[in-house]
Amino acid sequence: MADIKDIYALHRRIQDWKDDLMGPVAGTFAGLGATPDIVSYAGLIAMFLFILSVKSHEKIALLLLIVGFFTDQFDGILARHMGRASDKGKFVDMVCDNFTFTLYLFGLIRGGLVSGLWGAVLIYFMITSKVLRSIYHSRFFESDWKFKAIAGATPNIAAAVAYLLFVAHVLWDVDYLNTAAAICGPVLFVDSALFYYRVLVE
Repeated sequence: MADIKDIYALHRRIQDWKDDLMGPVAGTFAGLGATPDIVSYAGLIAMFLFILSVKSHEKIALLLLIVGFFTDQFDGILARHMGRASDKGKFVDMVCDNFTFTLYLFGLIRGGLVSGLWGAVLIYFMITSKVLRSIYHSRFFESDWKFKAIAGATPNIAAAVAYLLFVAHVLWDVDYLNTAAAICGPVLFVDSALFYYRVLVE
């Protein structure tokens, strides 16, 4: 229990640091009429374009992935800057994050960089892990909505590894994406099984 609270406090400190760093950018976006939802959906559009470009234009796909990653990070910053942060917004953000990651894996499968089997395993257990973790963790936090969506570190680390390996593939011709999927998928399966047990028993 204390560990969960400590990890969440660390997460909040990192959020505060990002808010301070990106505050001027958030102010500019807000002044232009952008909203957190617009930023989130712009990231999804970028990832649809990623699927179309990854097979034949990998450097363009990399730029689109960077756009998708930036919007994933920036929508929450903008929401807090505008005073619109809420647990409902956090839930929407998590759904968009999962959709972004799913589109990313579709692109890797289409580009022949990840097998369909390991891509499907990774997508399924990424979503399952986040859902079960959110159900479990929400018991320990008050919420201004129906619940507080907190996935925790493990699925986010797996996603970060997958994103970074595409950068390595494009820039340095390092091809470990399928290997990473074959490792991260089973890791998230174990993580999902653990939190399924915790939700039922603890």
